[in-house]
Amino acid sequence: MSDKEPITSQPGLKKGEYERLESEQTTVTAQPTSQHYSKFGMDTVLLTTSVDGNRDWTSGLFDCMQDKMNCALVCFCAPCVQCHLGTRIGECLCMPLFVQGALLTMRTRLRTLGGIQGSICNDCLVTALCGPCALCQMKRELDVMGVGSV
Repeated sequence: MSDKEPITSQPGLKKGEYERLESEQTTVTAQPTSQHYSKFGMDTVLLTTSVDGNRDWTSGLFDCMQDKMNCALVCFCAPCVQCHLGTRIGECLCMPLFVQGALLTMRTRLRTLGGIQGSICNDCLVTALCGPCALCQMKRELDVMGVGSV
């Protein structure tokens, strides 16, 4: 690569293609192949979404009684539910048990993955003041999104 070529997040883009893609403002998704970061075992995907999200949560924070079984599980064994939700969003099973602020980071990750509007400050307040309700809301959201096992 010469010094004048732009650095792109997608391997394989030729000179000029990055500027063309940037000027067209189109959504580009790289097809996973064995060439893309095969050294690290990762595939490259370029996401184009608003940083602020483009939708609201599908249920309210205090709609816990929509799923009574989940509400009971959170009341009697919240750490188990946290671990289960952690695995559903791609984290280690034990992460919620050993990482301080795990519920906050999981909520922020879920909100980002789902394109849900909000802020880290709001996530912090919700998880600090209404942790069990936030946990129930996150489980309902993952069910609606179809992420992981139900």
